[in-house]
Amino acid sequence: MNITPLFKQYLQLKEKSKDAILLFRVGDFYETYFEDARIFSEINSVVLTKRTLPDGKTIPMAGVPFHSVDNYIKNLLNAGYKVAIAEQLEDASKAQGNLVKRDIIEIITPGTITNYGFLNEKTFNFLVIVDFKNSMFQVLAVDVSVLDGYVSLADRKDVFNVINYFKPSEIVFSSRVEKNLMNLFSDFKYLVLEDKKYPVDELKNYLIDENSFFLLEKGDFINTFSLLINYLEKNLLLNSNSSMKFRFRNFSSSVMLLDSSTLRNLEIIGVSNSLVDTIDYTSTSFGARKFRIFITQPLKNLEEINERLDAVSFFVQNTEYIISLREKIKHIPDIQRILSRFSLYKYSLKDLLTLKKFFITFNSFFNELNKIEDFPKLLAKIVGNIRDIKEKISHLEGYIINSIDDDINEYEHVELIIKIGFDKKMDEYIFLLKNNVQWLKDYERELREKTGIKSLKVSFNQVFGYYVEVSKANLNLVPSYFERKQTLVNAERFITPELKEFESKLAEAVSNVQDLQEEIIRNIISLVNQYRLFIMDLVESISMIDIFLSLSYCAVINNYNRPEMTDKKELILKEARHPIYEKFFDKFVPNDVFINQDKFFIILTGPNMGGKSTFLKTVALNVLLSHVGSFIPCSEATIGIVDGIFTRIGSSDEIIKNRSTFMVEMLEAAYILDNSTERSLVIMDEVGRGTSTYDGMAIAWAICQYLATKTKCRSILATHFHQLSNLEKIIDCISNYHVQVIEKDDNVEFTYKVIKGAAEKSYGLFVAKIAGVREEVISIAQQVLDNFEKLTGIKKVQTKLY
Repeated sequence: MNITPLFKQYLQLKEKSKDAILLFRVGDFYETYFEDARIFSEINSVVLTKRTLPDGKTIPMAGVPFHSVDNYIKNLLNAGYKVAIAEQLEDASKAQGNLVKRDIIEIITPGTITNYGFLNEKTFNFLVIVDFKNSMFQVLAVDVSVLDGYVSLADRKDVFNVINYFKPSEIVFSSRVEKNLMNLFSDFKYLVLEDKKYPVDELKNYLIDENSFFLLEKGDFINTFSLLINYLEKNLLLNSNSSMKFRFRNFSSSVMLLDSSTLRNLEIIGVSNSLVDTIDYTSTSFGARKFRIFITQPLKNLEEINERLDAVSFFVQNTEYIISLREKIKHIPDIQRILSRFSLYKYSLKDLLTLKKFFITFNSFFNELNKIEDFPKLLAKIVGNIRDIKEKISHLEGYIINSIDDDINEYEHVELIIKIGFDKKMDEYIFLLKNNVQWLKDYERELREKTGIKSLKVSFNQVFGYYVEVSKANLNLVPSYFERKQTLVNAERFITPELKEFESKLAEAVSNVQDLQEEIIRNIISLVNQYRLFIMDLVESISMIDIFLSLSYCAVINNYNRPEMTDKKELILKEARHPIYEKFFDKFVPNDVFINQDKFFIILTGPNMGGKSTFLKTVALNVLLSHVGSFIPCSEATIGIVDGIFTRIGSSDEIIKNRSTFMVEMLEAAYILDNSTERSLVIMDEVGRGTSTYDGMAIAWAICQYLATKTKCRSILATHFHQLSNLEKIIDCISNYHVQVIEKDDNVEFTYKVIKGAAEKSYGLFVAKIAGVREEVISIAQQVLDNFEKLTGIKKVQTKLY
């Protein structure tokens, strides 16, 4: 293949980034070729065109203007692709020879995004690293865009749930991890990486505090962290110019681990109209991200839960504080992701404006916060921390506010952001630029007077720089020292010795002011990097205030009430509602629940469409929210601490591939039986339905018996197997409840009320009828049912429809 020097350069760079879509800068465009072009075209709906080589052969090509490339990169990342950016490293006019120097300056993967424009502002973007050592999995989850991460040790039965919890954009497995585990994550983008050893002191340089290193060392995560550093180096995120420093926390030391089934079954997060979407009233982006961690990590410690409830109660009882603080906090911009970019010394002038706005709006919020007295314990601790940090960063705050202007100013096509009066040398350069504008006006007036050409203009464009423009009607008046540069239809353009000298001086002034501004900005970023831990802690504290304001606002507008939390094995809810579903129904029917240490197992029977599943989810979500430290949607509640919420609701064949519905059901049941304790809450819906009736009933019976007599945990099991109602007579802790149905003139009315006692009828044919099944089919089914009941002697369980 006969190729040009430009294309030879492209192929060399593509060789360095075989696994990425290479965006190759050519003038004002980024271009892609070959298979990259096909992918780029398909993902971005860009026309696939061709580039012709010197030998006449053509290759696929797709390109976009450089100024709009971000949206196209975002689409590629969302589709799971890795992107490499090859940039021009010199001005084409200054290139030696015909070929401009180019190199790959940035590699972006779905899990290593630092450009906040590519990310959802309300969610974390986790890169998960998985290692295997001493029969345990070391899981490290980090959001590179905020430099925050979590570590967790997991055994074989928990590792899937731990990894899936983070909904990673990308997973990096150590080569020691078994292939069959990796296959469970085929829906995620993942790769395998070999070990690379680093000196401990070098690894410490990538951690922001000693606590993070202690956590990694104690939990045997050093090798896992080395895998992270290796991966970031490969993707050009770590080099001599960067100062990335991460903070890590323990994932599950004092919180309830919600397995992937529970997160999915209760629609807590990650689906349309999830629990988080429904009750999130946070006002800041960083508060919204923290809220998602908050909701999915319920507490197990009674004292800590009550401290959170006290914080919510304080604001609920003082709604004027909710209003005033939310009005201030909503203006605080998202500084977390800018800090990550600053650690790489990447920035835009807009980032610096955001940095200044953060301090100004934080001060306004802080002043409002300082008006409030008598905070409860947890809020007092958070506010005290904010006050301490504010004092520690006062020098940085003053430096930022005094150095950065309120807006971006433009002088002679140069964007400047350093405030007048901050730097004397900078002021001198800006004065020169301002005077140059006036000099041009004076020079234009002088030329008009000298030549007598009243329409003469002194102008500028990017191609020719500064020039004098004279209409063709006045060309006879042009002096001989005017040097012709361009001929137009109605005018000609000239350059003069004075204009050449002016342009030279201006270019020098522009270069000087740009260099000085760059130096000042790097000093600002360096100072910010020194204070980064304090700023991260400050943002964390503000986000906690935002969350408590959100929870209290939610409680007030949705009529939530404070639960009484205890250490007893009890669960008493009055007029409990489903926090999501009540938003979609004008008349949501609330229900009561009564569970205590003597009667802690409920068997719930009743027809389809009667509300059994909604009842189960209502109970589970009320318990979950109470452990988060939130008020809950019921009139009264007394809830004993639970250490885990386990659910078996619906099919999850889409989660575990190539397994039948019944196999998945049994795997989930096995997980519940193995992991639930006497302190747990177990919610199960229709266990045993995926196999034959008698097999299913036997399995459901055995599970009930085991949970009730061995595990002895609070449980609610909804079933169509009415025979399970007999367990109430055999096992003392079991109670029968059913969803109430009222029969009227060969018709039935679902009340959606859960009442004591077992259901006597299933109403299956009635449900089929209202679903639109043909009457002929219903009639045949009724006859078959009647005959079956006569043959078996089984009591009627169906309302007669004919």
